[in-house]
Amino acid sequence: MVDNIIVVKFGGSCLSTPGNILTAAKKIAVEVVSGKNVVVVVSALRGDTDKLLSLAQESSLNNVSKEDLDEILSMGERTTVRLMATALKSQGLNAIAIEPTTSLWPMYTDSVFGSANVDFEGTEKATTEKLLPLLTKKYVPVVAGFLGLS
Repeated sequence: MVDNIIVVKFGGSCLSTPGNILTAAKKIAVEVVSGKNVVVVVSALRGDTDKLLSLAQESSLNNVSKEDLDEILSMGERTTVRLMATALKSQGLNAIAIEPTTSLWPMYTDSVFGSANVDFEGTEKATTEKLLPLLTKKYVPVVAGFLGLS
């Protein structure tokens, strides 16, 4: 069993500059060094989701499918996951970027694109089977918020 688990969520405004990302990574490092097992959840950088939405709508003449739009909008969070994992590694932590394309992804939803509902049972099972073992091995999982896998 893993004790002292904390989940830290950073919104896009908190991660708007490289300095802010590094500051967040340093704060996470303090928690890890103090013995806490940290799971990091990140949003897209400030403005990225709006920019991606506008690009998708304008380039498709407002004819983008909900499935494609969900995939396009996920790119903001997926980029931030990589940036945060890299910043955490610069602090000497064993960070691991977790995206829906990895076998470690823990968040599941139904297939209602554009308005999905969380599959709580599947998510709890995946979290227990995939994230807890990482914490046992002293990894710091960095997970994209806002995303689910059907």
